[in-house]
Amino acid sequence: MFKRLVAGVMAAAALYVPSTQAATFPQKPVRIVVGYAAGGPTDTIVRIVSEQLGKKWGVPVIVENKPGATSTIATGYVAAAQPDGHTLVALANDFVASRFVYPELKYDAEKDIALIGMLAITPNVLVVSKESEHKNYSDFAKALKESAGSWSYSSTGVASTSHLAAERYKLLTGFEASHIPYKGFAPSLPDLMTGRIDFALPSLSSVRSHIDAGALVPLAVVGSERSRFLPDTPTFEEAGVKDFNIQTWYALGAPSGVSDEILEQINRDLNSVLSSEETAEKIRNQGTEISLMSREEINRLVANDVETVESLIKALDIQMN
Repeated sequence: MFKRLVAGVMAAAALYVPSTQAATFPQKPVRIVVGYAAGGPTDTIVRIVSEQLGKKWGVPVIVENKPGATSTIATGYVAAAQPDGHTLVALANDFVASRFVYPELKYDAEKDIALIGMLAITPNVLVVSKESEHKNYSDFAKALKESAGSWSYSSTGVASTSHLAAERYKLLTGFEASHIPYKGFAPSLPDLMTGRIDFALPSLSSVRSHIDAGALVPLAVVGSERSRFLPDTPTFEEAGVKDFNIQTWYALGAPSGVSDEILEQINRDLNSVLSSEETAEKIRNQGTEISLMSREEINRLVANDVETVESLIKALDIQMN
């Protein structure tokens, strides 16, 4: 009897795993799925962060690109993944807009994706070609008002942040301009830089190198204060355009169902690597600013964006087939 009791206790002990060990994360390589092509702003920032997270966690952190359908393919893929924290998704503002313009998404943005933390934020900036006769915002706005209807602007696609930023600008100012959508920023560059397209309102991270090279001229930047990267460029508020608050952000998410304990750990570790001056400098070199946020803070930011974007998309009557 005693021998059987001892054997039973030993068998139970062999199966027992302390709760701290069971909760250890990560236990295998982590994937971060990016819904955009390699080399773009989201991909570049994620690769900087993934390298540092891999060092901190002691496991490979693999970046996997699944571009298409304004990043909804990647988001849907992660929404259906095992909710153990080992499959994450890179998010940008399209995560907010897509829920209003794609009628048959295979996931519920609010229920199926848990927000983890912010990677970086970059302002949108009004740019014109170096060939443009308008070298400051005042002259540009005056000309736009005097010749309404004959202007054009480019975007990276319908309901993209650059599209919504330009439309928000039009609503706030009453100016008119025709929308010319492109399949990404790179295809729009030749027309924008030669002046065949009059202006654009892309993220600073996507045009900083072209501004530095002198091919594009910045006239005004979104935000409450001037960008450190464009200290001589006024904000829209300084230029007289109030309540212009659309900007581009990059974040991490996970499938819903991942434990709060793991989500909090990823948030802490993410903010830790972003606090490194080495990592921060690499990200700032992309024309973005580090933004350390708790899970509560990023949820609040996205909720505010949802309210702004929903009303704008309804006003514009945008819907994808």
